Amino acid sequence: MYILLNRENVIIDILETVRYIKLQSGTGYTVACPEQEGTGVIGSDANTHYTLIKADMQHDKNAVKVMQFDELPEDCKPNYWIYNAESGDLELRYTTGAEKRENAYEVDPIIEWYDSQITVDDANKLW
Repeated sequence: MYILLNRENVIIDILETVRYIKLQSGTGYTVACPEQEGTGVIGSDANTHYTLIKADMQHDKNAVKVMQFDELPEDCKPNYWIYNAESGDLELRYTTGAEKRENAYEVDPIIEWYDSQITVDDANKLW
């Protein structure tokens, strides 16, 4: 099992396998490549492309690093867990109700908007 960690060590995606990609010079197309040549990875939804921190020149806050784990906690899910670099453990990111609610408003698409779902924060911005 693989996790994608952002610069703050927050788990932003969980993958069964890692598919590395790079921008093909001259064409602007993204193509699959070996890990050594990769500048990004494809997310678990098969649509999201994440830039690898090692290749990020613009200091994108959503750039990621890939870590492999033999086993993840049963309830581990993106945006709710964090990697503790000191202990090497995965920990719950939010422990109080207020922190959980704030995070849910930011990341959980629960409001219907036309033909899609948006987060509470996105709805506030539209309002």
